[in-house]
Amino acid sequence: MNELQKRFESEVKETVKVTKRLGAGDYTASHGGNVCYKVEENILLITPTKFLKSEINFEDIIFIDTKGKVLYAAEGRKPSGELLMYLKIFEKRLDIKSVVHAHPPVLTGIACTNSDILSKPFIIQSVIELGPVARVECRNPVSSDLAEAFEKVIHRADVFLMNNHGVTICGKGNISRTMDLLELLETQAKSLLVGIQLGDLQEIPRKEIENLEVTLKNRNLPLPGDPKYIKSLMQIYYE
Repeated sequence: MNELQKRFESEVKETVKVTKRLGAGDYTASHGGNVCYKVEENILLITPTKFLKSEINFEDIIFIDTKGKVLYAAEGRKPSGELLMYLKIFEKRLDIKSVVHAHPPVLTGIACTNSDILSKPFIIQSVIELGPVARVECRNPVSSDLAEAFEKVIHRADVFLMNNHGVTICGKGNISRTMDLLELLETQAKSLLVGIQLGDLQEIPRKEIENLEVTLKNRNLPLPGDPKYIKSLMQIYYE
């Protein structure tokens, strides 16, 4: 076992579990989707390109630094083609520890429309744990253009709907927790589609958004978005 693998064995195993959850849970298909986990200030774990997520194992996880240099990779493994997107996220958001990118069917369907429904406060749990979803312009996923598109919005939110592509969730905790948030977001999207079919969707009243901010503070939970810029839920949803 490589020295980095020994040092971060538990984090590598955790990352593998998340990739298998992606593959088993209908959150991606073919070689799509990937994850990246910041395990130390200058050390990231990232999934390899052109691998089914359900088949990724311990030896497949790659170590890179925050500039993209490969620190360790088994033979035949190369970092995800969306590496530049991850490097930009970690460069601009020092509070982010883990990122999951996926193509869940409902969220990806919404990403192919002009709907802003996910940017509005409809479901209390999603307001507390996710915040609003920002949009990222459609760009070639394996180019620097995608990283630049993220830079325009990276401070405004933790969750990003990538136009005509999929979703990326940035977590302030471990990679397992960020996967939990992806599951929450896809469930929210399904619930809102039911609401659309029934008609007359109702946003959470502004006063209750203020009350939810108190709840966040009482539970010592972070606000969504970059803490250098975002100071309140009201700012996120209404400014």
